[in-house]
Amino acid sequence: MAQSLDNPYDGHTLASALEQVKQLTGITPQDAYCDMGYRGHGLKGNTKIHLVGKIPKKATKSLRRWMKRRAAVEPIIGHLKSDYRLNRNYLKGKAGDTVNVILAAAAYNMAKLLAWFYCAQFLKQEIKAFINRFGFNKKNQREFFA
Repeated sequence: MAQSLDNPYDGHTLASALEQVKQLTGITPQDAYCDMGYRGHGLKGNTKIHLVGKIPKKATKSLRRWMKRRAAVEPIIGHLKSDYRLNRNYLKGKAGDTVNVILAAAAYNMAKLLAWFYCAQFLKQEIKAFINRFGFNKKNQREFFA
């Protein structure tokens, strides 16, 4: 997660974000899907910048899919700000900012895992109940499937 402890203009953070992607993956991205805050970025390089706004009619299916995928990330950021107290930082200094972001992201991921485990347990119980309800047990299993 790229973080900035100041409040720079979005267009000025694009080069450092792409550099971080290159360091983490070892590959320079061919495309970047950005919001209108990155308009006028002035980036020199091989990465093609797509500004998400109104999707043009001549856009390919893959371009439309990527633009819609980018829009799916925005609600997650909103939930982090509202549900995990990222709208205001109560910890002191730049270290506090870093700790606050890391703990909020960890709490969000933990909540997703717990929800998944709960659903998996619920589905397991429902499948067992379904099997028992319709008589698929060890005694008559041979008769049914034979």
